Amino acid sequence: MTSPTRHLHALPPASLSPPAHPLPSTHFLSIQQPSVTAVAAENVPPTSTLAGADFDVDVRSGFLPPEEPLRRLGGEWEVWESALGAAMEGAVSLHGVSGDGEQWRRAVREMPIIPTPPASHDIRPLRRAYTVLSFLAHFYVHSSPASPSPSEDPTGGPAGIVPRSLSLPWMDAASRLGLPPVLTYAATVLWNWAYRDPAKGYTIDNLYSPITFTRTPSEQHFYLTSAIIESQGVPALRLMSASMDEAFLADLSPSISFPRIASHLRALASHIDTLTATMSHMRDACDPPTFYHLIRPWFNGPNGAAPGRGWAYEGADAPGVTRAYGGPSAGQSSLVHALDAFLSVDHAPLEGGAGYDDTFMRRMQAYMPAPHREFLTHLLENPTPIKGVVMGSGDEGLKMAYNESVQAMKRFRDEHIRIATLYVVTQARAAHRQPAGDHIGEVEAEVKGTGGTALVRFLKMCRDRTTDALVHI
Repeated sequence: MTSPTRHLHALPPASLSPPAHPLPSTHFLSIQQPSVTAVAAENVPPTSTLAGADFDVDVRSGFLPPEEPLRRLGGEWEVWESALGAAMEGAVSLHGVSGDGEQWRRAVREMPIIPTPPASHDIRPLRRAYTVLSFLAHFYVHSSPASPSPSEDPTGGPAGIVPRSLSLPWMDAASRLGLPPVLTYAATVLWNWAYRDPAKGYTIDNLYSPITFTRTPSEQHFYLTSAIIESQGVPALRLMSASMDEAFLADLSPSISFPRIASHLRALASHIDTLTATMSHMRDACDPPTFYHLIRPWFNGPNGAAPGRGWAYEGADAPGVTRAYGGPSAGQSSLVHALDAFLSVDHAPLEGGAGYDDTFMRRMQAYMPAPHREFLTHLLENPTPIKGVVMGSGDEGLKMAYNESVQAMKRFRDEHIRIATLYVVTQARAAHRQPAGDHIGEVEAEVKGTGGTALVRFLKMCRDRTTDALVHI
């Protein structure tokens, strides 16, 4: 199997160093996050926890934390780490097929209920707790023998049970971070990276994902590709910020502001194409059958289960109550949402014709850390949206530059559709031994993403809504 990072060396560097052209010191993206390990002054809430000043978005690292996530919890939380290590070493198997996981599962059920770490001075232990508990819960639920189908079990019991030793601290950690108690993009990507050599810093060949379900290069590469995309999105965030600053001055000096915004938009299109190129390298070291059959099933949340057959969170709800959440999804990337918001790509329901998936992108924001949602709200509430400036400018060059960025987003989504088809639709068709081209539309319609939506239909809808944002010249 190819090394998970080998083929990424040809991509533009994903450096988290300060930008060559810094933003004005007063701009919200210029306020770097304080060290998450620094002790907060008395009675002063740490912005690394509350993200009141910068929405937990850093000019050096974007939506990734600017410092390496905590690698391990100690003290009373060591029991969680030990259980996770045992699961990763093979104590359990998917759907319990090996038949040797009950000892691990019993040990998890018998663990004491441990309070989650405090986060008054350092948010990293809480993030680590949420990440570890998320992987533990998915290991637990998906290592149980396959539950009976509704036809076999007319009582409609839960599709999965999260024991109270996990559910109670997990729900507490999730609530404090503004996340749902389910595996998310934040747990698998944003807070699941580490340096191979801390002295070398954040470079493409110096990262690995400490937590995986399968210990395969394919799973490593899957997570790291998204992490690299996040890091390469930092210049895009700076360009968006610079464009917004110019937009505020456009009425006073259009002859200066319009060319500058156009230049920023053309550069943004180029950076979006860089993200697309990075996504295309998913194929280099993530094997499609391995992903579909061995990795992806661990991601599944209870969303889409038959009524009454979600997951039961012991001790958190009344008996018989189940919850439905989607699993981790690229739709939970705040970077992609930020690009859409900046370009006024509208995923809101269409009047008179809204379907289930029309609100999927907006629902995915509930799976983001709370400060990132606040950042997106900030963008959406911008009183001078770039598209409005472009449409009212009467400047053909500016309109063309805006359309270049929108077309770059379309290319990004075209590539996402190709990736989803290769890794999910094609594999689903092969699993059903369906010849290529034979009723492929039926397979596409049936395949669900880990976020719980009709995968290809949703992606094509997002692409169509992207092209809807183009302005007439």
